[in-house]
Formats: sequence, structure tokens, C-alpha cells
Amino acid sequence: MVLRMVDWRDCPALEYVPGRKGGQATFIGRRIPAQALDDWLSTGRALEAFSDTFRIDIGSVRAVHDYMTDSPPVGTVDLTGCCSVELAPWGTPIFAGTWAHVEALFDFVKAERTAREFSDTYDVDYEHVEAVLRHAVDQDYQGPMA
Repeated sequence: MVLRMVDWRDCPALEYVPGRKGGQATFIGRRIPAQALDDWLSTGRALEAFSDTFRIDIGSVRAVHDYMTDSPPVGTVDLTGCCSVELAPWGTPIFAGTWAHVEALFDFVKAERTAREFSDTYDVDYEHVEAVLRHAVDQDYQGPMA
């Protein structure tokens, strides 16, 4: 159960805002996640159509596309064996006994918020949050931690 996460913090057209789209990287001032552009392009549609459809400046769309295609930093965490994580029916790692995505914790931390704030915001037992962060450290995760 490996979680692979792009670190969007150096992309000038995106921001991490806790509480917005689960803490995912979104276009600045918008609720459109970076992943939406990747999904859009994977169906063969054009950058310009994405820009027009979501009313996002084409320069911002191109900046995200360029960042995405220029080998962005990727953090991986092997969550296998972490008792605080289970797979959702659709295959996404979630905190045990909740529907909260584990990736949201890492996005939250990238937004320079604390693990305690994540626990309070998403109503996830803090012991589960700590267990995932400890597991990540044990698995040599190199991304931001809180």
C-alpha cells in the first residue's frame, strides 16, 4: 500500500489551503486541484479547453502543466503494516475507522499546519495521525513532517 504524492509547493500557480479540497494543492484562489488538470489531459483534452472551462488564466494552467511534466518532487510512503491505515473500497489509503484520506495529512503538513490541527480539522484520532507520521519516518519518507 504505497502512497505516491507530488510535492506542489514550488509550483507558482498552486497553493495548499487546509480545508479546501481536503488540503490538496489547488490553483491559487480557486477550488480546482492540480490533479484535475492531470485527469483532464489524460482524456486527450487540451490545456486551453481546461483554462476556458474552469476560468483559470492560461498562464497558470501552463505553469502547472510544465511543473507536472518536468519531474516534480515525489514523496512516497509505504503504509503497509501501519495499523492506523486501511484501504477504502476504491483503493485509497484512509485512516482506520474514518473516510479521511491519509494523503490529506501530508497535504495539510505541506500547508505548514500541524498534525494536531489536522486531527482536529478532520476529526481523526490524534494517535492515528501520530502513528502514520511515525510509520512514514520509519519508511524513510523525506517530505515535510509536523
